[in-house]
Amino acid sequence: MATSGSTSFTLNALQVIERAFAKIDVKVAEQPLQPDEKQDGQDSLNLMLKAWGAQGLHLWTKDEGVLFLDVGKTNFDLGPTGDEACQFDDFIGTTTTSAKIATDT
Repeated sequence: MATSGSTSFTLNALQVIERAFAKIDVKVAEQPLQPDEKQDGQDSLNLMLKAWGAQGLHLWTKDEGVLFLDVGKTNFDLGPTGDEACQFDDFIGTTTTSAKIATDT
């Protein structure tokens, strides 16, 4: 089965709930959901996701990365705003040709 390689999906929880209710003919297209319908849909969505997780279905994506370690540092910021890591595909490694001394920086 071919996949697109895309890992992003832009529907929020309310949009998923509205589409699910429309699919089972609970929601009329021209009318917004009532607050109790929204809450019921949100509760059901959360329960479904927790049940999937309990069954071992992982609902996230994995990516290989590179972490740049600093001596004495125990906490590192990861993610789009972190400066101590990058995706493996973005990493460019180089090698040196000169002799290295342990005290050099």
